[in-house]
Amino acid sequence: MWVGSGRWRSIRYRPVCGPLTSARCPGTMSEYRYSASPRFRHLALSALCLVSACAKASPNDSLGEASDSCDLAGVKTAIAERADVNPKLESGGLSPPMFASRSGCLDVAKHLLAAGANPNAQDSIGITSLKLASSGGYVALADALIHAGADVNAKAGYQQSTALGWAARYGRPEMTKALLAAGADVNSGGLMGTPLTESISSNKHTESGIHGNDYGTSEGHAAVERLLREHGAHQ
Repeated sequence: MWVGSGRWRSIRYRPVCGPLTSARCPGTMSEYRYSASPRFRHLALSALCLVSACAKASPNDSLGEASDSCDLAGVKTAIAERADVNPKLESGGLSPPMFASRSGCLDVAKHLLAAGANPNAQDSIGITSLKLASSGGYVALADALIHAGADVNAKAGYQQSTALGWAARYGRPEMTKALLAAGADVNSGGLMGTPLTESISSNKHTESGIHGNDYGTSEGHAAVERLLREHGAHQ
């Protein structure tokens, strides 16, 4: 019997019997099952294909993905489609310049800054583009952020570490030198101590092999600590 877009059919079948089933096993059983009509199945499939074809990332999502993958053409397209270079950040979200800084995308970061992106935007735990560039050792990118107005002494997250602290933590001597030249406070620290303390602590993890080279190399930390001490750092 057809009902609306389908029909109910009576199905007769012989149940499987065995030692794990009921002791009493009837010869046949029946039940009603609903089956969609061919026309309804066709319409449903067509609608699904249409939704899939029309599905497209929003300009803001496209901008974030392009910024993270150093896709300058994609960034330009997303901005032309009115993507927001300063979106409201959700929990755990990053701004386009943060994506670019994390991935070391210099040209993308410059284009975003020229388009009005805020170099001091913070995520939900207080991390900024400059901290991300500093941890990766992207000196030219950090320089672009600083020239665009990034605060070299802003503190990030619950640890309250500065960009210099991040550079020291990851054993980035060239970044350390650049930040010091830009006016970074050599002794401004947070919960993890001063930048010098952060470098010493991370180097212990590096030498023990606990984190591999996630926090830089021993040589990098030695160079960072020498630079910091030359500028009057203390633990």
